[in-house]
Amino acid sequence: MGSVDVIGELARLVAEDAVSEGALAAMTQIDAAKLHSTLAERRPPPGTMVAAGREAFAPGDSMRVSILAGLLTEGTTVGDDERLTSILESLTGEMCLTPENIARLTGLDPADVERGLADPRSLALEAKYALALRTSFLVNAINLVRAVPRSS
Repeated sequence: MGSVDVIGELARLVAEDAVSEGALAAMTQIDAAKLHSTLAERRPPPGTMVAAGREAFAPGDSMRVSILAGLLTEGTTVGDDERLTSILESLTGEMCLTPENIARLTGLDPADVERGLADPRSLALEAKYALALRTSFLVNAINLVRAVPRSS
């Protein structure tokens, strides 16, 4: 697979009204005027892919923009069951929570958490919905805490 013009892809999403420049500025914490001028240079016709281009932002900003572009373009192709399993795997693998921990923190049945890890299709729709919503909240809570700079 060739390289992707991250800024061009974000400009395409804006042109297609999938996301606004204001939302991108809020998500990436990049100055709205800088983001606008960069996107305006690279806005492709709607529905077209764009080729790789020059680096538009500082390295930290570029990393945030690249991650966001990947998640907003390719990440949307992941199925809901696979996404739920990935959420649970990140909580158990990366965050070192057991299925029992997750169940206690979310108020859910531990067996539903286990089924979500093994085969989310085996869950009743109501249980799957609760598991997805509550674990998404848990991931967000963890990410908020991790974003706070550590003191030395």
